[in-house]
Amino acid sequence: MQRELDAVQARDKSRNPKRKVISAFVDFNHGNVRIIIDGKSQQPNTAELYAHELSHVIDGKVKNEQKGQLSSSEEWNEIWRDELQPAAEVNVYGKKSAREGFAEFGRLLYGPGDKVDIAQLEAKFPRA
Repeated sequence: MQRELDAVQARDKSRNPKRKVISAFVDFNHGNVRIIIDGKSQQPNTAELYAHELSHVIDGKVKNEQKGQLSSSEEWNEIWRDELQPAAEVNVYGKKSAREGFAEFGRLLYGPGDKVDIAQLEAKFPRA
């Protein structure tokens, strides 16, 4: 697993030289879906990390493309632009693409566990 994570980090570094480290990623490339977590991650909240990555799994993957099945829809892109990009609750990573916005919304929804305020999320993100 560490070899796979190192390979992904090297590939990502060539695409995104400013990014420091990948804490986790979803691997759709082996006929199975695998979530790879870096045990050395500085991620402060493991539940939020898993919620983010599981949201990528829910989103799925368009075959032979680096985009999600749900997050690539026109409807989601409008929601992402109108509701998530301007929201303070969504981190910088979630504002960079509709796919990451989908995963970050999953982090907001599932990461806090029983502490999530569903009514507040529905009010803030009515279309999401």
